[in-house]
Amino acid sequence: MEKEIYWSGFAKDFDEKQNYAAGKYVNVRVKAKLKSQKNLGKVLEFACGNGAFTKCIIDQATSIVATDYSEEMIEVSKKIFKNNDKVRVEQVNCHNSPYEDESFDTILMANLIHIIDNPKNVLKECYRLLKPHGLLLITCFTTDGMTIFNKLIMLCRYIKVFKSFPKSIIPFKLKNLSDFITNNDFNVEEAILLGKTTKAIFLKAVKAKSKK
Repeated sequence: MEKEIYWSGFAKDFDEKQNYAAGKYVNVRVKAKLKSQKNLGKVLEFACGNGAFTKCIIDQATSIVATDYSEEMIEVSKKIFKNNDKVRVEQVNCHNSPYEDESFDTILMANLIHIIDNPKNVLKECYRLLKPHGLLLITCFTTDGMTIFNKLIMLCRYIKVFKSFPKSIIPFKLKNLSDFITNNDFNVEEAILLGKTTKAIFLKAVKAKSKK
């Protein structure tokens, strides 16, 4: 597996860097929203990072396979969840995962879809892996609803802690992310903006019957 470089360097203090760049308040709101979800069953998480969002859904899941492409992120998460039998941590490419069709009740992608190459392909993989009527949970940072002043502040903070931007950034707003998910064989049940000065999208969708 090709080594992931950009995010790997932030594994040890990734959550702290995100809190600074995007604002702690919006991350608190996102985590609270995830904690409010019910009966998630068998969960697959793409881009678990250092497990910050994994922790939010442990009580609502029967089991979690937390995956990431970065070896360094995986090592951090393995240490965090080493004593939790409910969580299994694995290095996986979200474009081409090793799991069987219809293996999971829920898939979580927190802060992934807007920075991944070919997100349509990742949605196809989610569709393949989810059981009939399976649940897709997505969160991502967005500039939707932010003032120019607050956008500039967030930009400066991001550059300060991350130094540069990942190769792929898709500036999803609430409506076009909802449309994108709908056009890829999911029925959106909830799509909202969270946060005050900085914003994040929370989206919940259900696997639909494929039109293809």
